[in-house]
Amino acid sequence: MRIGILTIGDELLIGQVLNTNAMSIAKHCTNVGAQVVCQSTVADVPEHIVSELHRVASKVDVIITTGGLGPTHDDCTVESVASFVSKDLVQDAQWLQVLQQRFERLGRELTPRNAAQAMVPAGAIVWHDSPGTAPGFMLPASSHAHSVDVIVLPGVPREMQQLMDLHVLPWIQRCIEESGEPITSYRTLITTGIPESTLADLIGSPDEFLQGGSLAFLPSQRGVRLRIGVSSSLAADREQRLDTIEQIIRSRAGKWIVGSSDVGLAEIIGRTLNDKHHTLAVAESCTGGMLGGACTDVAGSSEWFLGGVISYSNDVKMSMLGVAKSTLEQYGAVSEDVARQMAEGVRTAIGSTWGIGVTGVAGPGGGSAEKPVGTVWIAVAGPHGTVSRLHTFTTDRANNRERSVAAALFMLWEQLHDQDR
Repeated sequence: MRIGILTIGDELLIGQVLNTNAMSIAKHCTNVGAQVVCQSTVADVPEHIVSELHRVASKVDVIITTGGLGPTHDDCTVESVASFVSKDLVQDAQWLQVLQQRFERLGRELTPRNAAQAMVPAGAIVWHDSPGTAPGFMLPASSHAHSVDVIVLPGVPREMQQLMDLHVLPWIQRCIEESGEPITSYRTLITTGIPESTLADLIGSPDEFLQGGSLAFLPSQRGVRLRIGVSSSLAADREQRLDTIEQIIRSRAGKWIVGSSDVGLAEIIGRTLNDKHHTLAVAESCTGGMLGGACTDVAGSSEWFLGGVISYSNDVKMSMLGVAKSTLEQYGAVSEDVARQMAEGVRTAIGSTWGIGVTGVAGPGGGSAEKPVGTVWIAVAGPHGTVSRLHTFTTDRANNRERSVAAALFMLWEQLHDQDR
């Protein structure tokens, strides 16, 4: 099943609002076996919406739109979709009743403006459990001249996702299963601590082992994800082929693979710490709380992450982490000795199993010939001692801070992994 996603709204085009709906719809459709072949965004202009619907319809089996269902003058998706399918707008009596009941419970009067949200194209299948004031609905291909199913969803992410979960995804999955057409399944391997080009050299030519599958390199500041894809109508066949490809990749680059699926390194580390009944504390200088933030982004991190110290000044390094004044004077704040004392100091102060210390020159200023921008020292202190490593990143401040977080987590992952050997 080929799917096209059309997000509607001026706020998306001008960058005022991040288009998370397109990402969420694409991800969930892909997860149930559909193929997303195109995405586009258009303004709240009827002729633009209708034109884009015609363009997308030539490429797909299903169009999913989101946005433009509100009660104001710039919400024109319903009228545009009706024009596309050459249908009149009719009032959905059941949805009007739902609106009346909701407004009564709130002690508000249902105005003509809100009542107009019960107007839908003739022949639409309306989902009356929509959580907002705008209903989601579907126009089956059999109800109009175009050989494409049209699904219309609200733009509010929570409302959109609820209808996706309740109606759209089960329908897509059912259609695919009934058709017997091949389904593409994906598996993601998470790597860190290795550049994309080096990783590609280790893996070699994918054509040697993919056997019709696909392999994509997805780099970010925190590592490279390897997305494997295979297609088959049989689930067991897809799983076996994914296993075979993963085993080959691990045999060539296993040292750098820290996990599988879409979870991040912090979550992987958290699971390991939980399994070992270990805890973590962090001491940060150049990352300014980003490392702790990466940990607390993980749901349930309170089980293993105890806290941290943002020791931006030397006074805080000395008073809260026990970094020796003589060390700072002799080696400077960005040094191996200071990183080690920060890691050991936060471990002692907070009482954690593991401590991480990060100190560096994030930039754009503050560098020197000896310690240029991008110089970062990271140390990990644990039950069996302290390890430290010098990292040399870029001249970009944001890049350096992101890569410092990734490097710190990878060093902790290495230590946890080494303890199991």
